Amino acid sequence: MAKMKTAELESLLSSQQNNAVGALNSTIGQHRSSLMDRYNAELYGDEVADRSKIVMTDVRDTLEAIKPEIMDIFTGGDKVVEFTPRGAEDVAGAEQETDVCNYVFNEKNDGFMVLYSWFTDALLLKNGYVKRYWDERVVTRIEEYDDLTPDEANKILVDLHVGEDEAEIVEQWGGPELDEFGMLVEMEPIGFKVRITEDIKEYKIVPVPPEEIYVSPQWNSLSFKGCPFVAHRQSITVSELIGMGFDRKLVEELPEVDDSLDSEEAEARWVSENSGASSTDKSMRTVRVYENYIMADRDGDGIAELLQVFTGGENGAILKRNGKLAIEEVRSSPFNAACPVPIPHKHYGLSIAEMVEDLQRLRTVLVRQMVDNIVGTNNPDVVVDEDALSDATAEDLAVTQAGRVIRIPGGVQSLQYLPVPNSAGQSLQGIQYVDSLREERTGVTKHGQGLNADALKPLAEGTVSQLMSASQKKILMIARVFAQTAVKPLFLDIHADLRSGPLKSIALRLNNEWADIDPRTWVDRADMTVNVGLGTGDRDEQFQRLALILGQQKEAMAQGMPGVGAEQIHHTLTKMIESSGFKDVEAFFPDPAKIPPPQPEPPQPDPAMMLAQVEMQKSENIKQTAMANLEIKRMEAETKRLDVLMRDDRERDMKAADIEADEAARMNNAIDGAMLANGNR
Repeated sequence: MAKMKTAELESLLSSQQNNAVGALNSTIGQHRSSLMDRYNAELYGDEVADRSKIVMTDVRDTLEAIKPEIMDIFTGGDKVVEFTPRGAEDVAGAEQETDVCNYVFNEKNDGFMVLYSWFTDALLLKNGYVKRYWDERVVTRIEEYDDLTPDEANKILVDLHVGEDEAEIVEQWGGPELDEFGMLVEMEPIGFKVRITEDIKEYKIVPVPPEEIYVSPQWNSLSFKGCPFVAHRQSITVSELIGMGFDRKLVEELPEVDDSLDSEEAEARWVSENSGASSTDKSMRTVRVYENYIMADRDGDGIAELLQVFTGGENGAILKRNGKLAIEEVRSSPFNAACPVPIPHKHYGLSIAEMVEDLQRLRTVLVRQMVDNIVGTNNPDVVVDEDALSDATAEDLAVTQAGRVIRIPGGVQSLQYLPVPNSAGQSLQGIQYVDSLREERTGVTKHGQGLNADALKPLAEGTVSQLMSASQKKILMIARVFAQTAVKPLFLDIHADLRSGPLKSIALRLNNEWADIDPRTWVDRADMTVNVGLGTGDRDEQFQRLALILGQQKEAMAQGMPGVGAEQIHHTLTKMIESSGFKDVEAFFPDPAKIPPPQPEPPQPDPAMMLAQVEMQKSENIKQTAMANLEIKRMEAETKRLDVLMRDDRERDMKAADIEADEAARMNNAIDGAMLANGNR
């Protein structure tokens, strides 16, 4: 089988994008746009002039009542997930991997806001999506320093590697001030700006707007494992794409786009914002890029592989990255989906907003009618005899303020108020019925929304308990669905991404000690427990159960039961501290495995032996003293001998010097005599 040509792959991708569920202005996109309008309490479009235009917020109120419970369940504890060890020898490894994955999610990626946005999208727009990826790009930043001494400036420049490829000084001021002769007059404080260019390599987990995800229409699962086609439609600046390694020429040729004018969903999302203006800076223009994941047999071996392909613009041309076509075979797509009410054999399920969308409409109609009826009852219409209507009467009737004066012709009783039947009571009953329907569908009750204790007095204690239990079960069901179908797959993918990623080490603090961990040495994980039910009430119940277990452990330990010791009690205490919301367990109860065992006391020596040792020590001291005295005498004798030798040497040297002086004098005298004789001659 022949290999697939680039043009054939581009045509296949274009076809998949056009037919995908979630494409621009698709049916599901229009529905999500309507749901966002309901969340934002936008007008329905059928409002009548001079009538109530109030829009109820059932969709928003329901979601905002559910989200605190859901978020407390997943973020109320120290860890979102825990990996299950494969055996006793794998306990330490599972704990380490649990800490690292939770650290990457919570600390490096602001896990709370990731979950908040992800769950909000799912509760409102059927499905919510997050994307995982390695952010590898070149970034440039400017750092400014001022008021430095020469030593401080030099240290900073060395630390920043100024003068090498990654850092350069773009501006500087201050320093030594010299006179015309080159002499130092004054040393001003030093300042400079440094441009730093660096390659960053970070693991990112970000929520993705649902309208940006395209899914194959044949796909029938919430998970993307095995999905034949999924794509992320991104709007990104030219500068960012070039920083990610894409070919500059191809990127700059892409047409500019404006998401706020792109689709009904985007228009609903940006309803209160102005559309973005076109940028005159070519590098800051926003362009369209598709990150496609498609099952295709590109190499012609008859087996489809999962390919990651980047295409630009609406014509679907494959981009180039790092000098070659942006096509790469990958392990899996980087997307995870969440849905509060999954529908079997379908990718898109139901959102909570859909369950109350019609109730918001009905409640809005009833409230509008009730308001209009109250206004009509308090301000009834006036019936005027046309024959007795004067200009003054018409002018007075045009005034709508309370306490107005109406002038009528004398002796003529031409005014009467038209009574309006009061139907506000019936409307209120209808509103209450709608509220009960909302409670039955979603589990959000007025008894669980921050009411004080007095509000529950009219109800029997058992009834309140049953109502709260039913409500909590529905919300807990949503949490369990999120845990099993969204959070668990997400963390398994995070674990797999870290194992196969480019980072050789991750530095974090474990058990009050800093450690460098290499995720590439981890084992493949397929089992994981998600901490569900860690809300405030559940944590209190869990703490009480752990307290009972601790009591049983103490009793078993007192009775000498094998297998129950300090390690098991410390484990129970650790769980109690964690369920209380504290993170530093070691500050409360140190791990007994890390405490060194007490050293045994040395045996008491025998007194007779101690006395003998003392005598021996005395004898040894006397011996050493005698030897020291002999050594001192020997050194004194040696010193005297050296003094004698030195004195003899000095005397010998002095005699030799005298002889040499006498000999030199005789020679000088001889020379003088000879010179005198020659002179007389």
